[in-house]
Formats: sequence, structure tokens, C-alpha cells
Amino acid sequence: MIYLAADTHGMHDLDKIRSFFDKVQQKTKVTKDDYLIILGDIGICFSSKVNKKTIRQSLQTLPITILFINGVYENAEMIKTYPSKLWNGGIVYDLGDDILHLTRGQLFTIEGKTIFTFGGGNLIDQLYCVEGGSWCQQNTLKEEFEAGMKRLLEANFKVDYILTHTVPTQLVYELNTPILLGEEVLQDYLQEIADITSFKQWFFSHGQKDMNIHDIYIGLWDHIFTLE
Repeated sequence: MIYLAADTHGMHDLDKIRSFFDKVQQKTKVTKDDYLIILGDIGICFSSKVNKKTIRQSLQTLPITILFINGVYENAEMIKTYPSKLWNGGIVYDLGDDILHLTRGQLFTIEGKTIFTFGGGNLIDQLYCVEGGSWCQQNTLKEEFEAGMKRLLEANFKVDYILTHTVPTQLVYELNTPILLGEEVLQDYLQEIADITSFKQWFFSHGQKDMNIHDIYIGLWDHIFTLE
């Protein structure tokens, strides 16, 4: 089974995950063979000042394998210190303890479902946007944009699901959300993907509230979504 959840921000928003799986375990058995994909801001790789060990131990107590994409509170250089490997068709960084980072511009096949990932975004408060300390300076990496298009081309621009942290440009205007400095480059790229790719649903979390746009674009915050 695959579950999707929004940002956990280290320990700050982890209770919603714990509560959900406490209820799920009363009805069905969840194991490390199941997957929880967190749509950015997991908080385990933000800065050296964050207690990574405490966060890791808390995540490890969950009865499921943790996967996550980039948010804005991820340190690119810190993530790259972990071993990388090919996993289910795409490149991941293995943080150990059943925690894998799904890199940007990759296409994974998980439980028979094809999933394209492209995390990242910009902070609302640019004062906290420090080089290396978040993905703020990582939005225009040409090689990741090219890699993403290449993977989608190989799949004939047809996937089951797309997972991102922020949203395509069209949704920025439709939802009347703030346009953050620098993020529009990434959002324009995501819009290009949306225009040329066939997909069932697109999940994101940057809006920090639950929303459903035309049953296609699903924003997560408190709700934990189950991919059937």
C-alpha cells in the first residue's frame, strides 16, 4: 500500500502521521513493505543544528517505510552525503532506517504505479532562505529539469501520478496563492510538464491546507491520502 502525506517539519507535524497509523493498525496490518511518501519538508536534512537523530528515531518508530521528496526545508548538500542508488527505476539517497529520498526529475514504479517526482520550492520568508540550508537556491538546476523531461519522454509522457511540493503556474493563479521570488521558474517548468503529460492525479503540499481541484490536483496538509 502507498500512503501520501504533507510536510512533517521534523517533530512539529508528526502527530498527524502517528494518529493516522494508530487508527489504520486497528483495521489492517501495515508493515515496512508499505510506503508513506512525504511531500517535502520532512525536516530530517535541514541544518546541522536540527537534531537529526531524534527525528530519525521518531520516523523509524512508524510501522512503514518512509519516502520523501524535496520541500523547502531540505539541505541539498547534506542529502548528498548519504549513499545514492537506483531503486524502483529512479535514483534515491538512502538515509538508512527505511528512509529514502526520492530525487527530482525521476520516475519510480512503486506497487505497480508509475510516479514522477519533482520536489522543491521557495520559502515564504526569504530571510530564512540561506544558501545550502534549503532548496531556495536549487530551483533552476538545468540538469534536473533536463533529466525530468528525459524520463517523461522515455515514458511517452504518460504516468500514473505526479508528486511535487509546489504547484504548476496555472494553479498558482487559480488558487490565488502568493508568487514567491524565484519559485516561478520551477512552477513554469511544472506547468510545462502538466501541459504535455498524461496523468491520473497530481499531489502537492506547499499550500498548507487540504484541497481538491477538479479531482486531479490534490493538495495535502492534515489528510493522509491512500493510493488504491
